[in-house]
Amino acid sequence: MANLEVIEITQQQRDIVLSFPEGHFHDLKSLDIAPGKLTRTISAFANAAGGELYIGIDESLGPGGGKIRTWRGFPDPEAANGHVQAFESTLPFGPYFIASFLSCASERGLVLQV
Repeated sequence: MANLEVIEITQQQRDIVLSFPEGHFHDLKSLDIAPGKLTRTISAFANAAGGELYIGIDESLGPGGGKIRTWRGFPDPEAANGHVQAFESTLPFGPYFIASFLSCASERGLVLQV
Protein backbone atom coordinates (compact mmCIF):
# COMPACT_ATOMS: atom_id res chain seq x y z
CA MET A 1 0.00 0.00 0.00
CA ALA A 2 1.15 3.53 -0.73
CA ASN A 3 2.64 5.68 2.01
CA LEU A 4 0.64 8.88 1.72
CA GLU A 5 1.96 12.30 2.64
CA VAL A 6 0.24 14.31 5.39
CA ILE A 7 -0.15 17.95 4.38
CA GLU A 8 -0.89 20.60 7.00
CA ILE A 9 -3.40 23.16 5.74
CA THR A 10 -4.56 26.46 7.20
CA GLN A 11 -8.05 27.22 8.49
CA GLN A 12 -8.63 29.30 5.37
CA GLN A 13 -7.69 26.33 3.15
CA ARG A 14 -9.97 24.11 5.27
CA ASP A 15 -12.83 26.56 4.69
CA ILE A 16 -12.24 26.35 0.95
CA VAL A 17 -12.44 22.54 1.04
CA LEU A 18 -15.64 22.66 3.10
CA SER A 19 -17.22 25.08 0.63
CA PHE A 20 -16.44 23.22 -2.62
CA PRO A 21 -19.58 22.77 -4.72
CA GLU A 22 -20.13 19.10 -5.41
CA GLY A 23 -20.28 18.28 -9.09
CA HIS A 24 -18.20 16.93 -11.94
CA PHE A 25 -14.88 18.00 -10.42
CA HIS A 26 -15.38 17.85 -6.62
CA ASP A 27 -17.00 15.32 -4.33
CA LEU A 28 -17.03 15.20 -0.54
CA LYS A 29 -17.78 12.02 1.39
CA SER A 30 -18.10 11.05 5.02
CA LEU A 31 -15.44 8.72 6.33
CA ASP A 32 -18.33 6.32 7.01
CA ILE A 33 -18.71 5.59 3.29
CA ALA A 34 -18.03 1.95 2.53
CA PRO A 35 -14.80 1.62 0.53
CA GLY A 36 -16.61 -0.48 -2.08
CA LYS A 37 -19.02 2.38 -2.82
CA LEU A 38 -16.11 4.60 -3.84
CA THR A 39 -15.65 2.70 -7.10
CA ARG A 40 -18.49 4.69 -8.73
CA THR A 41 -16.80 7.97 -7.88
CA ILE A 42 -13.44 6.63 -9.05
CA SER A 43 -14.96 5.53 -12.37
CA ALA A 44 -16.74 8.85 -12.89
CA PHE A 45 -13.55 10.85 -12.35
CA ALA A 46 -11.50 8.44 -14.48
CA ASN A 47 -13.97 8.75 -17.36
CA ALA A 48 -14.03 12.55 -17.16
CA ALA A 49 -11.33 15.18 -17.02
CA GLY A 50 -10.51 14.11 -13.45
CA GLY A 51 -11.54 15.65 -10.18
CA GLU A 52 -10.90 15.80 -6.46
CA LEU A 53 -12.48 13.63 -3.81
CA TYR A 54 -12.31 14.42 -0.09
CA ILE A 55 -13.16 11.67 2.38
CA GLY A 56 -13.74 12.79 5.95
CA ILE A 57 -16.27 15.59 5.45
CA ASP A 58 -19.71 15.18 7.03
CA GLU A 59 -22.75 16.93 5.63
CA SER A 60 -26.03 17.65 7.37
CA LEU A 61 -29.02 19.88 6.76
CA GLY A 62 -29.14 23.10 8.68
CA PRO A 63 -31.96 25.54 9.28
CA GLY A 64 -33.83 26.28 6.08
CA GLY A 65 -32.39 23.19 4.39
CA GLY A 66 -28.91 24.60 3.83
CA LYS A 67 -25.95 22.23 3.88
CA ILE A 68 -23.65 22.28 6.87
CA ARG A 69 -20.30 20.59 6.34
CA THR A 70 -17.96 19.56 9.12
CA TRP A 71 -14.47 18.11 9.16
CA ARG A 72 -14.43 14.62 10.69
CA GLY A 73 -11.30 12.96 9.45
CA PHE A 74 -9.71 9.60 10.03
CA PRO A 75 -8.01 9.30 13.42
CA ASP A 76 -4.79 8.17 11.72
CA PRO A 77 -3.63 7.00 8.27
CA GLU A 78 -4.15 3.33 9.17
CA ALA A 79 -7.87 3.94 9.68
CA ALA A 80 -8.14 4.80 5.97
CA ASN A 81 -6.54 1.56 4.74
CA GLY A 82 -9.77 0.14 3.31
CA HIS A 83 -10.48 3.31 1.37
CA VAL A 84 -6.93 3.57 0.03
CA GLN A 85 -6.98 -0.11 -0.99
CA ALA A 86 -10.26 0.45 -2.87
CA PHE A 87 -8.55 3.13 -4.92
CA GLU A 88 -5.36 1.17 -5.52
CA SER A 89 -7.28 -1.92 -6.66
CA THR A 90 -9.35 0.12 -9.13
CA LEU A 91 -6.75 2.57 -10.39
CA PRO A 92 -3.16 2.31 -9.11
CA PHE A 93 -1.49 5.44 -7.76
CA GLY A 94 0.78 7.15 -10.26
CA PRO A 95 1.10 10.33 -12.29
CA TYR A 96 -2.64 10.49 -13.03
CA PHE A 97 -3.93 9.43 -9.64
CA ILE A 98 -2.51 10.90 -6.44
CA ALA A 99 -3.65 10.97 -2.84
CA SER A 100 -2.62 12.59 0.41
CA PHE A 101 -4.01 13.30 3.84
CA LEU A 102 -4.97 16.83 4.88
CA SER A 103 -4.48 17.94 8.46
CA CYS A 104 -5.67 21.20 10.02
CA ALA A 105 -4.53 22.33 13.48
CA SER A 106 -8.05 23.46 14.42
CA GLU A 107 -9.66 20.14 13.43
CA ARG A 108 -9.49 16.53 14.52
CA GLY A 109 -8.43 13.80 12.15
CA LEU A 110 -7.10 13.49 8.62
CA VAL A 111 -9.14 14.05 5.47
CA LEU A 112 -8.14 11.82 2.57
CA GLN A 113 -7.73 13.88 -0.61
CA VAL A 114 -7.67 11.92 -3.86
